[in-house]
Amino acid sequence: MLKKIMGAAAVAALGATLIGAPAQANDAGVCSKAWSTYKACAASAQWEDNNDSFYLYDNEADGAGVRVLWSKNGVGQTPLHHNGGNGTYSRFQFSSPKGTIMQFQVCIEKNNVTPVETCSGKIVGTAG
Repeated sequence: MLKKIMGAAAVAALGATLIGAPAQANDAGVCSKAWSTYKACAASAQWEDNNDSFYLYDNEADGAGVRVLWSKNGVGQTPLHHNGGNGTYSRFQFSSPKGTIMQFQVCIEKNNVTPVETCSGKIVGTAG
């Protein structure tokens, strides 16, 4: 079951989690890439294993939103979207058995278009 919860983001608190995030861990976070007029980390996403949730953050007032492409145990899932505006986030919660592999990447999305140049590398998290 998927739940979506929206609220105001504290981007400063997120920065410590995303910077230097390991390639694989129970918790994992990643930033979008700079491209054209978009700044690095204009969009970010985090997987938290203690509550089986993805958090999608909009970190810039650029008129764009956040898209997360992800898979669960290697099976592609419906992309996640957040278009709440600068300084906001969405939480997507899943019920996943312990050890489920969550692979994901974050991209910028504007008008249902995702420039692949903004997409982060893929990162892996594990359900706890």
